[in-house]
Amino acid sequence: MNLQRPNSFVWPAILASILSCLLIELGAVHSAVAQEPDFLLPRPPAPSQRLPSQQEMLFPPSPEELAQEGDLQRAERELREFLDKNPDNEEAIVRLGLVLLRQGRTQEAINFLHEKHTQFPSNAKIASALGQALLEGNCICPALEMFCTASMLDPNLPDLNYWIGLAQLKAGTPLAAYHTLLCGTNSNEDHIRAQQLLRGTALASLGLQCEASAQYQGVACQAGDTPLGRRAQELQAEMDQALCCPQRYRGFFKVGFRYDDNPGVFPTTNIFGTPGGASSPTGGNSYAGQFIYDLYRGYNRDVVAGYTLFGTNNYRTDDFDLLDNAVFLAMAQRGLWNDCLPYTAGLRFDFDHLSVGRNSYLGRSGVTPTFTLADSDFTSTTFLYRYTNLDFLGQGAVDGTAGDADSDDHAVGFFRQCQNECRDLTFLAGYLYDNNQSQGGSFDYNGHNIQAGVTWLLPYHDMQLNALGQVYFRDYYNLGAPRSDTEYVAQVLLLYPVRDQWYLTFGWLYDRNVSNLAASDFKRNVLELGLQYNFPQGNSLNPGLFRQRTTY
Repeated sequence: MNLQRPNSFVWPAILASILSCLLIELGAVHSAVAQEPDFLLPRPPAPSQRLPSQQEMLFPPSPEELAQEGDLQRAERELREFLDKNPDNEEAIVRLGLVLLRQGRTQEAINFLHEKHTQFPSNAKIASALGQALLEGNCICPALEMFCTASMLDPNLPDLNYWIGLAQLKAGTPLAAYHTLLCGTNSNEDHIRAQQLLRGTALASLGLQCEASAQYQGVACQAGDTPLGRRAQELQAEMDQALCCPQRYRGFFKVGFRYDDNPGVFPTTNIFGTPGGASSPTGGNSYAGQFIYDLYRGYNRDVVAGYTLFGTNNYRTDDFDLLDNAVFLAMAQRGLWNDCLPYTAGLRFDFDHLSVGRNSYLGRSGVTPTFTLADSDFTSTTFLYRYTNLDFLGQGAVDGTAGDADSDDHAVGFFRQCQNECRDLTFLAGYLYDNNQSQGGSFDYNGHNIQAGVTWLLPYHDMQLNALGQVYFRDYYNLGAPRSDTEYVAQVLLLYPVRDQWYLTFGWLYDRNVSNLAASDFKRNVLELGLQYNFPQGNSLNPGLFRQRTTY
């Protein structure tokens, strides 16, 4: 259980996320005991998905904006004189508020417009102007509330959807912003193009560079050599530059001390029986690492390769020392389902080799296609199929006999993820149907795996708490004696940042397998204290909440 703390703000699963940190870094886990859905968890945008930098306002400049400071001051005097004689004139109230904003007097504009909104609570234009002032003051939530008030008062108010979409983007909800910006009335052609630019920025933040580029190019062609046309070209260039970011690698390395009260039992193999039966409790050292490299970054598409290392060194039972070397190749293709919902289609290939006590024990290879659909900025659903070939190397029964454990494993399932609006809590739940076909036949089984987990970004010292629980039912063919297992797995991990790139980790794994066969009935507890280093500098990307490919 090794992970890195994600940024305090993360996108939903599609981005990272799924988003994602992204689906291309998913860990289609090959452990038959503890399937770890790391592809579901939220991630910061990958280098190819970072938002183009935005100006505070993409709205086309009005004549007041282009005026000199002295003209703004004269306009303010004239508007105040006019309001002294006509205090109920909504146009003058709105214009005065915007003139104050153009002079950088944001708080004064907020106070003035708030007073007028209190005086005229049913006026949609004043409510919208107050929302713009609050947005300029970076009061995102109050601005959204005020725009919603204006929308209820006048759903057809020109340019209102632009401002709502901009506020939603600043609030970190690009999918909601995209849906908002698809409709709405505008006061003129420039405002229509400005809304189109903002729609492109929302698409870019979702990793949909193809769709974003279409928006930018459309404005650039229509607007020509105007401020809006030049801004469209700038946004296009910034998005392209992000794809060429020189930093293509990331990863971590971790060392730790662990206490294992039953090191002879570990996942993937316990479904077939333990390699050496019960073992004595022991302390030991552990080490783990991961290196990920972006092979290709393109519009809506990424390809990455990675290497993962895990090993243990037990003090008393070195016959159960583990060494796992794994490599993977993963691809992701992003798009819009029905021009409405972002999706990520992923394909991952895994290969790894496990040694036990310095002897080759198990070779695994597999492929995992996945499909993730985000129905909001806070929720997503992932469907997956996973095929794994397990080749026990020189272990167990003779090939082809009833006890031959070499297997082809097929799993299909789905997971649902959701975040709260503050994004400090992430919940996931899912189900996997697992069918294993062994060459010997005795280890053929059907399994049902139910999982639920949570990630909590604690408000204390930027700590992160992760927990995952599983119940796994398996019914075996098992020649001569029917076997039925129910396995309960709990994982808890706490991360404490000690300084940039360095983290203390505290982990606990509980594994209880209840079986009608005594040889397959076991209990195991593992406690671990570790120190983790992330690279390169500033990398806090979480390669997967429960990304450890196995729970060894």
